[in-house]
Amino acid sequence: VDMRGLQGIEKRDLAQDLSGLLAPHWDEILRAHTDFTCPDLSIIGPEYITGYITEVGIVPGTAMFGVAREFDAKLEKGEL
Repeated sequence: VDMRGLQGIEKRDLAQDLSGLLAPHWDEILRAHTDFTCPDLSIIGPEYITGYITEVGIVPGTAMFGVAREFDAKLEKGEL
């Protein structure tokens, strides 16, 4: 879960050639032979998600936001 949305930060559109972001220092020949096209992720409604497999176990779809907030809080405190 990307917590940046809570801070008003919108995600960038990734449906583009990311060669400049992922490999700016690569040799031009190598970059020309690598596909850096990255389609954006599809948004899936919560009614289709029954759970997430995570480090803390299987989390029901309806509980993921709370688990993500707890994880983010631990990161902020330096506990992880």
